[in-house]
Amino acid sequence: MVSKNNTKQSLKVFQDWTDYDKSVVNSISSEYYAKKGVDAFDSQATNSNSIPNTVSNSYPHALSIVRMLKANLDELDSSSKIRVLECGAGAGLFARHFLLAAQEEGILQRLEYFLSDIAAHSLRQIQEKGILEEFQHLGVFRLVLSDIAAHSLRQIQEKGIL
Repeated sequence: MVSKNNTKQSLKVFQDWTDYDKSVVNSISSEYYAKKGVDAFDSQATNSNSIPNTVSNSYPHALSIVRMLKANLDELDSSSKIRVLECGAGAGLFARHFLLAAQEEGILQRLEYFLSDIAAHSLRQIQEKGILEEFQHLGVFRLVLSDIAAHSLRQIQEKGIL
């Protein structure tokens, strides 16, 4: 590899292949969120325009949430559907990981997953890129164009989300 000043540099591996939840990247991300909390998502607080989504869009993160949900299903009627609302679907990556984890944990058919976003182009790209294609025929998710923050609870209920 050649740097900007045309000096030759060698790339170094700082960790051999490992499961994400045991990786240095996961440890760094977890520590970052522990210190920053909600400020991690606030561009003014972080002086950047990017969300550090390595953790928030990761499969281990989604799996931990699915497992927490599954652990509490005993308290609900086994025939009832569980509605999950994601506000700010973005590229659909978290939804994909969440649905994969729910499938792995055996609770996918109990879910109604709503991906809500204020940007129609984000929802179109999720469809065009086939991010959730393998779940399409199962009818477990729905894309919803909505500014959740601008709606009352009644309006959200009328849309069939809650």
